[in-house]
This record gives sequence, structure tokens and C-alpha cells, in this order.
Amino acid sequence: MIDEAYERTLTVLSKYKEKCEALAKVLLEKETINHDDIVATLGDRPFDTDAYQEYLRNTKRQQEDFERELEDLNNGSGTEKKDDSEEKKSVPEAVLSFKIPRH
Repeated sequence: MIDEAYERTLTVLSKYKEKCEALAKVLLEKETINHDDIVATLGDRPFDTDAYQEYLRNTKRQQEDFERELEDLNNGSGTEKKDDSEEKKSVPEAVLSFKIPRH
């Protein structure tokens, strides 16, 4: 069974050698790639199912939600309520005002 999988892998890699090399080149340039990079390099999938399209929609929605939450956090409009007195202090003042209790 392992030998069959190995032979099939070699066959697939040989058949798609140019695409594998193109994908490797993109990975060396960018290190991290996304779906759009893969499609741009390899082309569209040879088959397209409803499940795959749903996966893509969900992935895009999750990415958009994540980016929106990150933007909210960066703009200070997160859901956490901060104490106004602490918010006005600069970091060094907050650190300097910390007292270590003595025993």
C-alpha cells in the first residue's frame, strides 16, 4: 500500500513538474501564500464542487470578520471598557507608579 502511494506520488509530481516548480518559486518569494496565489500560479481547480465553493465563502467571511475585529482593536473601539485614569497614563508612568508591597 505504501509502495503504491509512493509510486502514485512520483507519477503526479512528474506529470505536474512545471506547476510544482512554479509553486515552489512563489513559496520561496513569498514564504506564505493564500488561495488566490495558488490559483494564479496553478490555475483553477479541474473540478469545482458546491462544498468547495461553500468552503471558500466561509473562509472569506472568516477572514473579513477577523480583519474587522483587528481593525476595531487597533482603533481602540474594542468591547473592553478601560479605566479612564489608567488610559490617560503613559506606559512609563504606569510602570513607575507601581509599588511593591513590603513584608
